Amino acid sequence: MDLADRFSAAGHACYLVGGTVRDAILGTLATDHDIDVATGARPDAVEEIVRSWADHVWLQGRRFGTIGCEKDGRRFEITTFRDEVYRPESRKPEVTYSDDIETDLSRRDFTVNAMAIALPDVEMVDPTAAWWIWRSRD
Repeated sequence: MDLADRFSAAGHACYLVGGTVRDAILGTLATDHDIDVATGARPDAVEEIVRSWADHVWLQGRRFGTIGCEKDGRRFEITTFRDEVYRPESRKPEVTYSDDIETDLSRRDFTVNAMAIALPDVEMVDPTAAWWIWRSRD
């Protein structure tokens, strides 16, 4: 994937996440679905990486760490790794940037959403796998 090579060349990790992982596992990755990507790159760096590559770039989600773009009719949503902290006085988490995929995945539910596919090497990242193996022993 050309986009993953661009992130790698800039020194940033790049992962497929969310519904994109589910669709890849099921072999149903359709061209009309957004590709969800997570990275350690901050939004300014993401924008710099995609600006010369993408046909279109949009910044509506920038304040949440997401840069959107389109290349050859395929839409990408690229989000900086995040972490959540819950304060006792609030039910709403404080969301901050994180530097690793495991922290980002730990804030997701225990489904395929907590898995990622590392690019460009195409390696599955599933930090909850050991939990599922341990749990299945019961």
